[in-house]
Amino acid sequence: MKQAGDDCQMKGSKKRGMQMHLMMEMGIFALFFLAAPFVFSELWEGNGMKAGLILLLFYLALMYNFYRRIYLPITAIEKAVHGMVQEKPELELVDMKTKSSLYPLYHDLNTLMHTLEELASKEANARLMKKQAELDALQSKINPHFLYNTLESIRGQAIVYGLRDIEVMTQALSNLFRYSISSEGNMVALEKELNNINNYLMIQQYRFNNKFLYQSHIDEDTLGLQIPKLLLQPIIENAIYHGLETKVGKGTIAIRAYRTQKRLLIQIRDEGEGIPKEKLTAINDVLNNGKNSENAEKAGMNIGIANVNERIKLNFGQEYGLRIHSAQKVGTSVEFVLPCLER
Repeated sequence: MKQAGDDCQMKGSKKRGMQMHLMMEMGIFALFFLAAPFVFSELWEGNGMKAGLILLLFYLALMYNFYRRIYLPITAIEKAVHGMVQEKPELELVDMKTKSSLYPLYHDLNTLMHTLEELASKEANARLMKKQAELDALQSKINPHFLYNTLESIRGQAIVYGLRDIEVMTQALSNLFRYSISSEGNMVALEKELNNINNYLMIQQYRFNNKFLYQSHIDEDTLGLQIPKLLLQPIIENAIYHGLETKVGKGTIAIRAYRTQKRLLIQIRDEGEGIPKEKLTAINDVLNNGKNSENAEKAGMNIGIANVNERIKLNFGQEYGLRIHSAQKVGTSVEFVLPCLER
């Protein structure tokens, strides 16, 4: 670190030295241009022909030196700047010697040009990757659409034969697929996400023979707030399979949503088996520090929870995410901390 600091200091001193040298050169040029005509006039009037010729030659040499060391580099830089503006870079570093007073500026422009070229290349690659992702997403929707249409056909047959349970389950599953493959975008209203949860829980109720009760306490002013699509389902699924499935007797899953001035808080609570204290500490450590799925596995944490937490942090920042509270034989509460985003 010290060596790097010394190098930066040396480069800064060298750059300042070159700038001072450039200012001195330009000052001398200016002084000479102002004084030379008067000196030349005096020498000429005093019949100092020889001295006058020498002064003239010196004047011409000075002008040539000014042209080569000041004018040409400045025009080269001007050409480079115009090229950058017109997206046609025309900067050749070999034309500028390192001894030139303008070399630091020339070098910085050259670095800036290459940086802009790299950024443009990265942007072009990002656009290509986005386009490919859109094509892949479109392709991935073909099979789900086929399955969705098949489920609708099964539901139609169930209606014909009066099979109410099959009709309801098939309808709920069709709605789940339709929601998952819809092209609404990454963000949806909380109300739509909760409707999807209702369909999911309806299917699970049939599967587990009404093993759990579902309670919902949602403040009206939260329904229109935007959240990432399919954010709640993994946590609900986790509550069923790891909390209530092994529980003796029935349990309860409750969803609570309310808002503060700047945050949307969603709580999903189950009356399941709960999480041991040491494991809970390890899980919350992963959630708070935004660690990856490998750390989640080491903590004995469900990957679905880790992914949901990571999605929230990537979308909104490190101050948002999941918090988990749990007690064995009592239950678990997972709290979503999200920003209040209006549509």
